[in-house]
Amino acid sequence: SATAYLCGHLHTLGGLMPALHTQHHHGTLELELGDWKDNRKFRILAFDHDLFSFADLNFEEWPVVLVTNPKPFLYSSSAHEPLQRILHSTHIRILAFSPSPIKFVKVSIDGIHLGDALQVSGPLYVLKWSPQSYSQGFHQINVTVQDASGKSTTQHHPFAVEENLSLKFGLLSSWILLADHYIWVRVVFALMVIVQIAFLISFRYLGRPSLKGPLTRAMKTSLSLHILSKTNFFYYFFLMLSLYTVLGPWFIGEIIDGHMGACFSFGIIVDGHFFQGSITYLVGILQVM
Repeated sequence: SATAYLCGHLHTLGGLMPALHTQHHHGTLELELGDWKDNRKFRILAFDHDLFSFADLNFEEWPVVLVTNPKPFLYSSSAHEPLQRILHSTHIRILAFSPSPIKFVKVSIDGIHLGDALQVSGPLYVLKWSPQSYSQGFHQINVTVQDASGKSTTQHHPFAVEENLSLKFGLLSSWILLADHYIWVRVVFALMVIVQIAFLISFRYLGRPSLKGPLTRAMKTSLSLHILSKTNFFYYFFLMLSLYTVLGPWFIGEIIDGHMGACFSFGIIVDGHFFQGSITYLVGILQVM
């Protein structure tokens, strides 16, 4: 059990998913972070009275703003955090960073300006509030920070102080992060091998097509498959290649320093220990194609 799983394996899927985040059924957040190498992404984290907050940011974009109370409801977990502390809090709390001095930190909720947060120490700014005024439903907090150089950043998110509400992460990002992809990859691999073998056997025992009139693309494809499957060398070669891709070891060697093993489509065997495959099925699909 954990509040959040911080990772960066998939990053943003080449920019297709700028925020690849989701929440597991037991409440743990899974938060992918964009890459540093090309996109200069980084993340700041904060625990405010045991409430977890974070912000994914671009390097050299100032000011940096993180609202720690009230935290975004979407990233809340009653199983891991004392969310009731938001209702009993006395101040809105904000972290604001910039190389230049912070000029102001303006706070509004539901479009109503509440005032300017005051600096307590370091990057911490606070503003008195009455959370009981927002005890029902969702509300939107907006924080605008401007530094002495004239640069400004606005951070906003929905929050709630009652726990029986619900917000869901995007369906696509949840499927990418939560689905057992090795299952459907294994199914696709098995189906592709079965279809390939079925085509070879079927065309070997089907009668040759009669060639009448101009050859269409479909007729050319059918004729090619007939010739391939009825030529013993190609037929047995592709049949054995398909079967070997499924059953045979792809390579045998020193998989780990000092330990010999063999790699199969369904997993890896090292020193008599079997490790079930996952990415191997994806490589198998590429081989079959």
